Amino acid sequence: MWKTLRQLSAATALIISLCLSQPGSADEPEIPDTGWLTEEVYIPALDALCAGGTDLSRGCDAVRAREIMDASAYPWSAIGRVNFASIRFRWHCTGTLIGERLVLTAAHCLYNSGLLIWIPAGSIRFLAGYQRGEYVAFSKSVRYIVEGVHDTNSRHFKVGPDTDWALIELEDPIGVTAGYLGITAFDQTGLDHALASGAKVSLPGYPQIRQHVLSLATDCGAVKLPVTINLVVHRCTAMWGDSGAPILLVEDGKTTVIGLMSGIVSRGDDLFGVAPSALAFRSAVLDILGSDRDAQVPSPHEITTGEPPAR
Repeated sequence: MWKTLRQLSAATALIISLCLSQPGSADEPEIPDTGWLTEEVYIPALDALCAGGTDLSRGCDAVRAREIMDASAYPWSAIGRVNFASIRFRWHCTGTLIGERLVLTAAHCLYNSGLLIWIPAGSIRFLAGYQRGEYVAFSKSVRYIVEGVHDTNSRHFKVGPDTDWALIELEDPIGVTAGYLGITAFDQTGLDHALASGAKVSLPGYPQIRQHVLSLATDCGAVKLPVTINLVVHRCTAMWGDSGAPILLVEDGKTTVIGLMSGIVSRGDDLFGVAPSALAFRSAVLDILGSDRDAQVPSPHEITTGEPPAR
């Protein structure tokens, strides 16, 4: 089975590279460096595998079994679909409002690997609280910010999971209508303490096989911050479409973002999810929101606070 899985993984990665947008200059190599997108161990789209399930043969069933949430109700209304469509291409990822005009998602969602270019910001749409063709709020994008390792003027895509994040600035302040979530950054000790005290980790998103409803994965296993606290390892059931989805911590009734879904990594016969932790994009968020990096916050781990919809 594992040999078959690896063959399917390679095939899926190839499909991604062909189907995912300003052509490069003539002196650029014909085949740009697409980073881990071409590696078998990192597969940001898994619609052919449903490999986020606890077992490959039951992976799609595990995704279908996720609970459907009421996307019109906060905090779920702060989560939505990041959409892109052109004459030749159409796809979506999941994104989260973390400010009135600011959406958090994965960087690879904004790269068209079929045309080998980054998607123009004006071609991106965000639908907050999307559910079965309806939504709580909608806005076009005016720009996006990615980690410094990326060059959005190049045809190259270089990324590891800990740099696979993007911040989309919206034209309209729809976070007032839909609400937005706060961000919390933990070290392993702080995360372990929160989980031991009853906090729960979950992943809400729009997986490909149920792309018109927001569903929640709660089977996330032991959540870890391995080697670097800029990376979260989890076992939330996920697949293509969940890219960019928030890794949420619910503690004492409060929901905050601690990371975002990047992809699936294989180790031997094991599969697990990887996500940039909040510390990976902390500085960029504070810069955009105009916050004082040294400002005191209510919690030792809290970076920003969320707000429910204005009534």
